[in-house]
Amino acid sequence: MKQFSGLGLAVIFFFCFPLIAGAAEKWEWQWDHREQRVVVGKMARFSGNILENGKQPDEPLEIVITAFSKESGAPIFRAKSPVEKGEFQFYFQFYDGSPHLVRLEAFRAESRTPLSTVETEVEVTAVSPPGAVQVKALAFLLLITFAGMMAGVGWVLFRERKAAKRGNSDVLPSAT
Repeated sequence: MKQFSGLGLAVIFFFCFPLIAGAAEKWEWQWDHREQRVVVGKMARFSGNILENGKQPDEPLEIVITAFSKESGAPIFRAKSPVEKGEFQFYFQFYDGSPHLVRLEAFRAESRTPLSTVETEVEVTAVSPPGAVQVKALAFLLLITFAGMMAGVGWVLFRERKAAKRGNSDVLPSAT
């Protein structure tokens, strides 16, 4: 009889397990707007809904959005936002012209394990600055370099005069 009771428990378990597994939560992401191609310096928008078993979630959630550089894998942006009724919307800019991976994770309040995760790839188009900006930047950098060189020449002349006043001509030999 003991053999049949163990077998009976196994049969009950196998018939009840699909019912238990079917009762698990199923999370689904629906995108209203998802940027696939963005331009450096322009706002990118990601918005949509997260649904629990096809309906709006009963409790507030937190959505964490993280952008990763695909070249290095390093996270470049991370933000957390409370979400009511499963509706989310994020705006942010990319500053690098390489492809990125954007990951959204849904969490219950004060939970550390994500309920659901979705990833999307974003192609970021690099833009070169206008010609006037490039000329200004070049002039600024040349001005800084020139100022540094003049400061160095001034320092050398100052040391030579100071050494000449002391009568020590060994410090910096003059070119004669």
